[in-house]
Amino acid sequence: MVALLAAACSSSGSTPVPAPRSPTSASPAALPAGLTAATSATLQGFWKPTGSHGQSSSAYVLFSSNGSVWSGSDGCNAFNGHYSLGAHGALTASSGASTLIGCDNWQGPMWVSLARRVAISGTKLVLFDKSGQQLGAMVKLAE
Repeated sequence: MVALLAAACSSSGSTPVPAPRSPTSASPAALPAGLTAATSATLQGFWKPTGSHGQSSSAYVLFSSNGSVWSGSDGCNAFNGHYSLGAHGALTASSGASTLIGCDNWQGPMWVSLARRVAISGTKLVLFDKSGQQLGAMVKLAE
């Protein structure tokens, strides 16, 4: 019976599935004019929501001073992962474990894991996906 199941799963007419592409295999889109690529010094620290979620909420993203770990909260759930910042604000970030509480949450931690380039505009951190679409913005918490 095992042989039958194995034979059924390996059809000769199936098309091979390509391996997933690494997020760094292609260069992310260039930053829009007027933005400055984030550096390790400008990226590290606490970032809070802008707009309706506001700075009074418990939501945040923290890029550590050691340049490799990030953590955050969407207001109810905790997130963490590792990141690497390259030339011209190129960002590679992973997401580790998180909690899963349902709430009207801020998308900041998700933006970090989807972002491929980050830039600074005044006191704001602006995150972009690989096609150059803006995911969102955060404001730096005063130190």
